[in-house]
Amino acid sequence: MELKASGTQRTLIFFLALCVLSSLSCARTVVESTGLFRCKDFTYNESLQAELLAKLGLQPVYHQIARELCLEEDRCVEEVILVTDTVDIRSLTPKRGGMFLSELMRNSVKNICCYRIVQAEFGRYFKLDSRGFVSLTRDASEIRNEDYPFTNAIVTTYSLTKDRLYIFARKINVRTGQIIGFVSRDIAFQCLGDAVIKSVGP
Repeated sequence: MELKASGTQRTLIFFLALCVLSSLSCARTVVESTGLFRCKDFTYNESLQAELLAKLGLQPVYHQIARELCLEEDRCVEEVILVTDTVDIRSLTPKRGGMFLSELMRNSVKNICCYRIVQAEFGRYFKLDSRGFVSLTRDASEIRNEDYPFTNAIVTTYSLTKDRLYIFARKINVRTGQIIGFVSRDIAFQCLGDAVIKSVGP
């Protein structure tokens, strides 16, 4: 009886150790699923893509991006800035997911940088060339007028694959076309049933 108890205890201790190691490796990353959301089915469904992005808890990520894009560290600055819709890097359209990411970006820029925001469509001001660089869609001199009361813009693109979200944010001087700040984030996630596990990289 003692040998059986000892074996059972060893098995129990081993199982508990596995649970502890598993929970430590995924700490703060498990996002519970609710409703009819099916994580594994999001790839070709725009609505599910938007729901997946919402479940990834990205606002802290966007707060970090905004801090890195602000010129003055740890200090709010009253500045008017153009923030474009966040577009999918392949289609150059915001889609539902991109509109959600746009709101996260604007919220972070407003609260972290204290900028006054002018909203705009990506395609009206910017284009993506064959090498993946964002540039002005028009001559910079055309922007130097009273209709555009800003010098800088924040332009964000994203790419969503079956297990990764890539975010690219640029701060651009719209009068010169110069990129004065560039921040990217690589967010890995995994579907476990209907739950989502994520990890954020630089």
